[in-house]
Amino acid sequence: MSLFTSLYAARSGLRAASSGIAVVSHNVANAATEGFSRRRIVASTSEPVRLGNAWFGTGVSVKGVSRVTDQLIAERVVRITGKEARATSSRDILSSLEKVAFDGSTGRSSADLLSAFYDSMRRLSTDPSDRSLRAAMVTSGVALADNLNQTSRSMTETLDGIVAELRATVDGIQEKLDKIASLNRSVAQSGQSLGAGDFADDRDQLIAEVAEELGATVDFTNEGQATLFVGGHAIVSGGVARTLAIGGTPAAPTITVSADRGVIDLTALAGGRFGGMMDAFNTTSGLLTDLNTFAADLATNVNTQHTAGFDLNGVAGIDFFTVTAGTEGASIAVDATIEADPGLVAAAGAVPVGVGDGDNLALLIGLEDGLNFSGATVTGEDALADIFAELGREVSTADLNSQALATEKSDLAELRESVSGVSLDEEATSLISWQAAYQASSRVVTATNQLLGELMEMVR
Repeated sequence: MSLFTSLYAARSGLRAASSGIAVVSHNVANAATEGFSRRRIVASTSEPVRLGNAWFGTGVSVKGVSRVTDQLIAERVVRITGKEARATSSRDILSSLEKVAFDGSTGRSSADLLSAFYDSMRRLSTDPSDRSLRAAMVTSGVALADNLNQTSRSMTETLDGIVAELRATVDGIQEKLDKIASLNRSVAQSGQSLGAGDFADDRDQLIAEVAEELGATVDFTNEGQATLFVGGHAIVSGGVARTLAIGGTPAAPTITVSADRGVIDLTALAGGRFGGMMDAFNTTSGLLTDLNTFAADLATNVNTQHTAGFDLNGVAGIDFFTVTAGTEGASIAVDATIEADPGLVAAAGAVPVGVGDGDNLALLIGLEDGLNFSGATVTGEDALADIFAELGREVSTADLNSQALATEKSDLAELRESVSGVSLDEEATSLISWQAAYQASSRVVTATNQLLGELMEMVR
């Protein structure tokens, strides 16, 4: 073995140690960077040379720098991120709606005000000619109608807000998809170098963000490429990203992705925040329909009975509530003439009107326990209870799912950190090791150089 072989081996040691120190520096600098995967040197012994009957090593060969990752964990993190974001998004939207529906602006629910409306009738029945008690009944009806209006408006605003947010976020998602495709190309071009690791980290962080927005899943190839799916349909494959679009109508928004032939509807397949918003949209839309049905039934029942009676002047009663078909919850109101003159409340059952005639009022009070709602199957109180119980169940279910999925996501994040995270203690130990290797290789170079100098002196 020649001194030049020793010098070559020592030089490879210097290069390897220098690369190791660079990798440690990179790890330490990114210890707090979200989504960063620590790096490690991939090295092997160089090919040996044969001198005589013996084989001698020629040092170390640095093959590259790899990311320390677990693809299975990474894929599970992406999947659970979308599920957790879906449950949380739905919960947050419906919780806000629940607060308005149950509390209203006065701190009283629709059910409370419906009960108060019938209570005001019972008080009026003690003296049907008392104008103050009549005014109290009208005021109670106004409060009930206002509460239904507010609840309906809140539901409509929630629906409009969801559609607006969907339209506002799709462009941002598209930008991320395009960037993921670009980074896939960069990874492919860079191989397993340090640069490819940085590209892959940036790409995987964007994948997690898209999963949070759209509930995407991911498959990683052995070559380091990522394919992003929504409901089994690839939205990013290699260096190509498909185009997303929000369509449909305000009453039925959709999200589609471009395909070779036309588009693919992803509305029912998407998860993440989009899926959560669609869950909340569908729930709210159904509740609004139920609320409109309740308001229509309430107006019909009360108006039918009210017009069968007579007011203080002996005139046949008019509709107590006014309502517009299709927007019953938002439009129901006490008739303006009755609100202005409580004497028009048709409490009497016959003409001439007696001072204590409250026969029709008794029939109005009886509506409280009548099965006159939801297709003549339940009482008004039960109809409201069903509406808001459904809302409460949806909020509770979404909250429980969100908590469970958040725990699972946290566990996976810890698992990923244990595999890919940077330990400053380990990096410090590694730095000392590479430093010692560098110093040792330097001494070999120095010693070999000295021997070569002595050899040259002998040759002269």
